[in-house]
Amino acid sequence: VPSVCSNLESTRRWTRSVRIEVHFAWVFCDRVPGSKRRVCEISGGISLFKSFPKLVARSRNIATLDPQLRTDLRNSKMVLDLEKLARESIVPHLNEHGYYYIDNFLGTVIGDCIFEEVRNLHFVGEFHDGQLAGRRTSYSKRHLRGDQIVWIRGIKDNCNAMEFLLSSLDKLIMLCGEKLGHYSIKNRSQAMVACYPGHGTGYVRHVDNPTGDGRCVTCIYYLNKNWDAKVDGGILRIAPEGKSYVVDVEPIFDRLLLFWSDRRNPHEVQPTYSVRCDICDLESLI
Repeated sequence: VPSVCSNLESTRRWTRSVRIEVHFAWVFCDRVPGSKRRVCEISGGISLFKSFPKLVARSRNIATLDPQLRTDLRNSKMVLDLEKLARESIVPHLNEHGYYYIDNFLGTVIGDCIFEEVRNLHFVGEFHDGQLAGRRTSYSKRHLRGDQIVWIRGIKDNCNAMEFLLSSLDKLIMLCGEKLGHYSIKNRSQAMVACYPGHGTGYVRHVDNPTGDGRCVTCIYYLNKNWDAKVDGGILRIAPEGKSYVVDVEPIFDRLLLFWSDRRNPHEVQPTYSVRCDICDLESLI
């Protein structure tokens, strides 16, 4: 089975300087996959793979798994965990607070596979500067939005692990049914990988869906191992509409964040001093 890190030294150089996220919403590692150093404590997490066959724990590339095993993973214990997660956690917390995050969502093995796919996209030059919506796109914007992004299509882009993530999110949102506010969610936007290269880059306060175009829930999956916000920065700060407080979310590895995409949740990525990555299927659509 191929190793996640085919070139350890080049991975070290890249992961020292980048912050990755994937927008369904998702984020990447800025450290070497497999590192045992933990700066940020993670508690109360749910691993959807805790009872899966040992073969999964030994594999470093989801694409190498037997097709039937991959089907079993999608249809067995994971479904039960997602049903409980949707019913007991996501629905009540989103409806009451407008946001919710889950630690240890997919586990280290799958998270490392996703990170490797992101790293490969970076090495072949697929990333480009993120764009601002509206008239401001005609102005210099690196001080407003400093990430680099790539839109992904899962298997079509040879990103099997990301496809597994997206399929898991699809199932999770579908299991929420019509209990998320007044929405009946049926589709989602194309997933986006976002990478902040450090050097103080960030994203000013904004709303993902300011025009009410149908996008309702933003989902972000983070891939940043050993992230220390006091050193690396990169906190996602949510300023709930009409509230006197803010919510700070650190972009730590294998954390899934969900929040309303509309004007109820203006948010920003604070200055980032290490490479920070995530995956964002930015928002689910109704």
